[in-house]
Amino acid sequence: PKLARGSAAAYRAGLGVRAAALHRAALAAWSSGIPEDVIAADGHLPRAVVRRWIAAGYPSRHPCGSRT
Repeated sequence: PKLARGSAAAYRAGLGVRAAALHRAALAAWSSGIPEDVIAADGHLPRAVVRRWIAAGYPSRHPCGSRT
């Protein structure tokens, strides 16, 4: 049981690190002009996730305030 709990904790920690790296990569791509839908497709993510990451990480680049 201790080994299984330790394995599960390591797996969750690894997923967290990978998710954080993907989040940073998505923000970097968006800031360089890559459209949200392309980032979502490349990362195998729902577009809504990419939008939330962008909204949390950067103000809109669009004059009207929209993100699409």
